[in-house]
Amino acid sequence: MPIPLLAQATLSQATLAQATLDGYFFGSGKAAVVAAVVMVILVGIGWALRGMDKRLTELEKEQLEK
Repeated sequence: MPIPLLAQATLSQATLAQATLDGYFFGSGKAAVVAAVVMVILVGIGWALRGMDKRLTELEKEQLEK
């Protein structure tokens, strides 16, 4: 079953819009900014989890000493 002409035009426009958006996103440096923000968030979560683990370990040691 062939794709109707209107659907072909819509797919073509969507592909062109996606290519334009990708070109703008990567070409303007926004991809690097998004990657940097994600990395900062992940490092912050890791740092917070490490701190919580340290505190929990101290509490466990105190509990065992009692």
